[in-house]
Amino acid sequence: MPGAAGKARVVDFDRSIPITTRLRDAGRQTVVASGDLSFFGQFTDDADSTWPLLVLSAQYGKFIDVTGAYPSLAQADAGQQWKYYKDARKEDRPVQGVLASWAADECSADNGPAAWATMEALNKAAVLSVQEKTYGIGLTGGAYLASLRTTLHAHGYCKADPLN
Repeated sequence: MPGAAGKARVVDFDRSIPITTRLRDAGRQTVVASGDLSFFGQFTDDADSTWPLLVLSAQYGKFIDVTGAYPSLAQADAGQQWKYYKDARKEDRPVQGVLASWAADECSADNGPAAWATMEALNKAAVLSVQEKTYGIGLTGGAYLASLRTTLHAHGYCKADPLN
């Protein structure tokens, strides 16, 4: 954004912006559709990580997180995350990273309780117990779910329990 005397001003996004950042016409205004990189590498190695949707709007000289105002965009991103999950399962790769992003998108789309029920079912089926083979990082099972719940609340994706 131009500042005084035509100089560029650095804007703090509070979260890093990945390469897939793009402008979108979301009907009411033009927004920046990006991803929340704070999820990157948190639950799995970088190669098996994804990020949930982050929608930003420029207001009063700064970017504001308005993701919750665009549930249809979040739902579309959740659909893509679910495809990544299926691919990871087929390739016997860890799924904790992509499922974390999927759950965050589902919360942004107001589907938190249903997403959490799915996560609990996946845990019962031992899907979340697969440990990363290459680096040995990442949480599994109930410890993963506890960490994910904390992360979803801390980043504002799910406001209260049950996740919503």
